[in-house]
Amino acid sequence: MSIMKNEYQYKFPISSRNDFTEKLQSENIKLTEPTIHTYTYFELPVKTSAFAVLRIKESAGKETIDMKIRNNQSGQWERFETQVEEPNQLRKILEGLGCNPIVTFRKTRQTFVNSFIRLDLDSTKELGTFLETKFLADNKKKAEEFLADLEIDVTKHDKRSVIEIYLSKKAL
Repeated sequence: MSIMKNEYQYKFPISSRNDFTEKLQSENIKLTEPTIHTYTYFELPVKTSAFAVLRIKESAGKETIDMKIRNNQSGQWERFETQVEEPNQLRKILEGLGCNPIVTFRKTRQTFVNSFIRLDLDSTKELGTFLETKFLADNKKKAEEFLADLEIDVTKHDKRSVIEIYLSKKAL
């Protein structure tokens, strides 16, 4: 199956996972039980004018490969994803094409989804805890109002992907 969406993706650093979880609970926002996700990011052998991410994802016993491309002007992402039956073979194919692994993140995630926004509360050893929000372009105003009601300053969002944040911290 292939997916293509025009969506916004914002990230916000969270200083205290427990405090933020309590805030969500006080607003009757219930997160799922924590799940573990493993993402292996690969460098692309060809650079594009837009930022692109290629990764193999392992979640809930299912493995997929996806590619996300961000329009650097609008901040919108296009995403393409398909299931993978033989991830080790796919890794060899990618490496043979010059897509070398950059890093593998193991993240703990709790999620909330309603009709117009998805909230993922993620924690990684490498990056700490952050809130990742995703919403379709048509829902941008409603999603930003929802976040503001949670006392999240939407003007301080980070449009970068997890791998961009990681690479910028690694460069310091």
